Amino acid sequence: MGFEIISYGFMQRALVSGIAIALMCSVVGLFLVLR
Repeated sequence: MGFEIISYGFMQRALVSGIAIALMCSVVGLFLVLR
């Protein structure tokens, strides 16, 4: 129950999109706070 989950395509996509969304949200939040 570890890396077997990542071998599925949809889990890979969910993981990558989740990381991308988290990065974008942090960048946008930082921009709004500094502005």
